[in-house]
Amino acid sequence: MKQKGLIFNLLSIPVDIIAWIGAYLLAYYLRSQIDPLPVSYVWPFSDYLQFVITLVPFIFATMTLEGLYNFRYPKRGFGQFSSIFISATAGVMYVVLWVFFTRNFFFSRLLIIYAWILSIVFIIVGRWLLDISKKILYRYKIGLRRVIILGPRNNALSLALPLNINPIYGFKVVGIISNDIINDEAVDYLGRYENIDDILDHHKVDDIFVSDPDLNQDRTLALSEKARDKKISFHLTPSALQVGSRKFATSTIAGLPIIEILETPLEGWANIVKRILDLIGSLLFIIFFSWLYIIVAIAVKLTSKGPIIYKDKRVGMAGVFNLYKFRTFKEEYCTGREYGGEEAEVLEDKIISEKNTRTGPIPKIKDDPRVTSIGNFLRKTSLDELPQFFNAFLGDMSIVGPRPHRPKEVAKYKTKHKKLFVVKPGITGLAQISGRSDLDFDEEANIDIYYIENWSIWLDAQIGLQTIAAVLKTRGAY
Repeated sequence: MKQKGLIFNLLSIPVDIIAWIGAYLLAYYLRSQIDPLPVSYVWPFSDYLQFVITLVPFIFATMTLEGLYNFRYPKRGFGQFSSIFISATAGVMYVVLWVFFTRNFFFSRLLIIYAWILSIVFIIVGRWLLDISKKILYRYKIGLRRVIILGPRNNALSLALPLNINPIYGFKVVGIISNDIINDEAVDYLGRYENIDDILDHHKVDDIFVSDPDLNQDRTLALSEKARDKKISFHLTPSALQVGSRKFATSTIAGLPIIEILETPLEGWANIVKRILDLIGSLLFIIFFSWLYIIVAIAVKLTSKGPIIYKDKRVGMAGVFNLYKFRTFKEEYCTGREYGGEEAEVLEDKIISEKNTRTGPIPKIKDDPRVTSIGNFLRKTSLDELPQFFNAFLGDMSIVGPRPHRPKEVAKYKTKHKKLFVVKPGITGLAQISGRSDLDFDEEANIDIYYIENWSIWLDAQIGLQTIAAVLKTRGAY
């Protein structure tokens, strides 16, 4: 198997070690030279440095066991952070164990705390800088792996075009092998399936991506063996496995290799962390903007009769729940038994048939006649959504996730759309910062499915920041 690009993975080892040592050295300097708290005894620097270097093999072994040097499938996002956190914590434990068993006097407990925090920060920053360097080299087409894609026209092009447009993925598409004739200036057509031997003989290739759901098992096995013989990495895309998920986990049961299809990385501890962040974030938001809640509530009450909060039935991960919004419709036009009832439903269907600006099961109405005098402003600025932070606090929703829809809209979902229920619905989401109401529902669903399959804390943070800009621009909001 060719290992072009392996240099980037190998470099992560000395970068991590240098970052870890640097953190402990800076901790020594801070405690012995800068920290105003008195210290009765200070290790000589040479003895301290020797001690730190002695721990390096243990740190390297820990980081290796945590999967930080898995060259084939490197950890990213929350998985990488958790492994770095565990490794840095293990480094501190090695120090504590050494002090306990040798009964030597270690001059400062505070130094250990400094070293722990700094080692986490330094390793993360070091890997971030290495990743930026790698992407810069990729942009200049240095170190790219040469790949051939095999599959029907649409499947092959849907993978080839993004790889060609974005070299930061680390691949250069040599061409496509397909039984469909492909005439696309951006990608070379290399020939049909039966010509694969000649094609591989005439082209230098590092990877083959198979994206054909109709390829039978015998043909797939033959291709994998051919790739193995030529030292070419062999990959199957989800479409080739006839599944829609992009995440897989492998294990062995009774001696047999088993592939588990993972719908989302948002499982286990990641789910717990996200829930904690939702609790803290929603509570802080409600407290900090309590004055704004009061102002909007007064405005709603003074401009139209009826309740301030509108409870709308929506479908989420755990079933139907009440989504809270500041009321923007006149009470008699609000759907629901406690509001306008059946007459409001009939009117809504009539308005949708006349004014719907969107394709798919989720309608969008521009210049809705049911809106109150303050309602247009609240909807345009998304202030009507503020009560949903109570939904996030209670656990019905998350701050970031796919937007929830009504039961009658969910009834029109296609099978692939039901993947949206794998995670909790959100107040904002990737689709909201990508176009809001300008998107067709299929486009919105595809974007949200991408979010589900590629979730990370960093992605949530990015969406949160970009939501502020999207709300200020009020693009696609009505």
